[in-house]
Amino acid sequence: MKKFLLVVFFIPLLAQSQPSAAKSDSALYADSVKFFSKAISLQPGNSVTYYKRGSTKFRLKDYTGALSDLDSAIILNAKYEEAYLERGRTKYALNNYDDAIEDYSLVIKLNSNNASAFNNRGLAKQKKDLKGSLADLNQAVLLNPKDPVFYSNRGDTKRIGQDFKGALADYNVAISLNPNFLNAYYARGIVKYDQQDYAGEVLDDTKAISIDSSYANAYYNRALARAKLNIYDDAVDDCTEYINLQPHDPDGYYERGNNEFNLEDYKTAIDDYTICIKIDKKYTAAYLNRGLAKSNLGDFDGAVKDYDTAIKIDPKFADAYNNRGVIMVQLKDLKRACMDFKKALELGSDQAGDNISKYCN
Repeated sequence: MKKFLLVVFFIPLLAQSQPSAAKSDSALYADSVKFFSKAISLQPGNSVTYYKRGSTKFRLKDYTGALSDLDSAIILNAKYEEAYLERGRTKYALNNYDDAIEDYSLVIKLNSNNASAFNNRGLAKQKKDLKGSLADLNQAVLLNPKDPVFYSNRGDTKRIGQDFKGALADYNVAISLNPNFLNAYYARGIVKYDQQDYAGEVLDDTKAISIDSSYANAYYNRALARAKLNIYDDAVDDCTEYINLQPHDPDGYYERGNNEFNLEDYKTAIDDYTICIKIDKKYTAAYLNRGLAKSNLGDFDGAVKDYDTAIKIDPKFADAYNNRGVIMVQLKDLKRACMDFKKALELGSDQAGDNISKYCN
């Protein structure tokens, strides 16, 4: 069964190898690529021009092209610190984490005081070396204690390692250094949710939304927190905002359906579960909950069909067997009901045991 916990798709806060440029559209970056290409044709031995073109391609998300240019820059200048750092970022974007770590290590070998290299290597190590990640991020903070990004990234590592107290402390510092640090509010909210501080999660998501009203995940997470607080109407509104921003994500419809279900608006909930299923035909939880909504409206045949489909997709879906068994009780088919309850119990259902005691003995 799909678990619907908080969305934790953080934007990696990789330190750049050069100061951030003012925001430009892709057309301007494309013009820059043309400019640097012309410069390279005139001076093919200039490592800086390859580096600048590679950096521009990175911003265009042409990671393969960026990698080629940065390779050229390093061939021309084997001690080009910024090029190694930028190439590491590019490899990270390509999910080549081990190779990214190698590049960041080369930067550190060239300059042991490069805080950005420690930060970026720490992020790359988050995937499978939390101890190493924490050590690198500690060093980044030590080298530059005024950079909120480093604290936020260290908070992420601590959160992944279940050190929620330490994560909160780091996010708090990041926010104190930058009161408009969107990612830090969002991340801190997730930790508060994990600590069952749902009101705190709502406050942090609300702050994140005030900074960027198009930050879809903050609406989604706030909906989850509000649902925990039984504020279902507001949760529905948050899901609607999320859907407006991410209309092709089935999770938004599923979660809105759950809140409508809790408001006993079963017909509308069914509509949302149906949209969710249209987007993802293997979304077993949507079939399960749509079946339950149908049964609450007296549509037992429709409910059984949904449970049948959920089981067909996932033959080990214990809740679907249990719920189908409940419908069989309603239809006075105790033999089938008990078969489903026993299968559900075998698969680990928490409710099946009580149902067996009640209907099968």
